[in-house]
Amino acid sequence: MKKFIVFGLLASKIVFGATITVAAAADLRFVLQDLTALYEKEYPQDKLKFIYGASGNFYNQIRAGYPIDVFMSADTHFPELLYKQGLSYKPRAYAIGKLALFTTKNIDVDNPKLAFLKAQKVAIASPRVAPYGVAGISTLHCYHVYNDVKDKIIFGENIIQTTQFVASKNADVGLVSYSLILAPQLYSKGKFYLIPQACYKPIVQSAAVIKATKDKNAAMRFFNFLYSQEAIAIWKSFGYGIPR
Repeated sequence: MKKFIVFGLLASKIVFGATITVAAAADLRFVLQDLTALYEKEYPQDKLKFIYGASGNFYNQIRAGYPIDVFMSADTHFPELLYKQGLSYKPRAYAIGKLALFTTKNIDVDNPKLAFLKAQKVAIASPRVAPYGVAGISTLHCYHVYNDVKDKIIFGENIIQTTQFVASKNADVGLVSYSLILAPQLYSKGKFYLIPQACYKPIVQSAAVIKATKDKNAAMRFFNFLYSQEAIAIWKSFGYGIPR
């Protein structure tokens, strides 16, 4: 009898590993590298697989049945739609993104209005599918330059491509995710100006576990990790605000 009791106790502590596929908003590329290192150290049985892109595109792909375990959006809108359609478990906000004006050229970004007017090309993520693009268009209106620069805008498919336009000097300035340019890969390559929050609606970003996940326990394990104190410290180090 004792042998069976001991076996039962041991079996109850076994945590089976899984490969967790995460559809992540493009602004998360660098912060998720640090979060992954921490997660896989804590849960070595799991392997995280990330696909980066625009939140709106992921929404359409998940609806079409693309195999995703966890969706990390750059807004609350798309996860809420999936939840209301019965395709995900209840979403929760994990971070608040910030927008920055970025350049790798000799342009004074501390005067955003002049920088926009001086630029020959202005990079912004597509507002059709990227929440940071919506914030970008709002910022142009905030500085009363939209009509002046609308013909100079080049749209990125997502915020990573938008940032690459500026880093490669294919755009003079760009409105990009603050978290991306805080990463060592970009921080020393140019200059940036943090756009005042008053110029755009808060970029509250939320995540949800997809109901079609192949392993709900593993997906929930990663989902819950995003809100741990250790994870919050990493979110803050990449410039994100923390939702209450």
